[in-house]
Amino acid sequence: MERLEEILKESLEAGLYQMIVSHPRRKGGIQKIKIRPVMVKGKLLYQESRFTQTQVFHTNKEAVELTADVQSLMGKEFKQLEIHTKRYTATALVGKKGNLTLKKRQA
Repeated sequence: MERLEEILKESLEAGLYQMIVSHPRRKGGIQKIKIRPVMVKGKLLYQESRFTQTQVFHTNKEAVELTADVQSLMGKEFKQLEIHTKRYTATALVGKKGNLTLKKRQA
């Protein structure tokens, strides 16, 4: 999971377009989470949109809080993370046993 933390920090510095956390391990709750950068009162924050069956919930988070949140979600609740930045596109997959597969392609 250290590689996941590294790629998250790198993506926030590399000009993030969006992150998509998907493929929940259990059905019925949150189906997908989209994260994108937003400027709020001159400060860079990251808007997290959590999609359920019929609703969307939005929260704004700082970079440190966001990386910790995404790391905990990937290990326990979701299987796939897709990151789109100005320089590259990365995909992280977490298996049943906790093994991490990370693929990174230049944009």
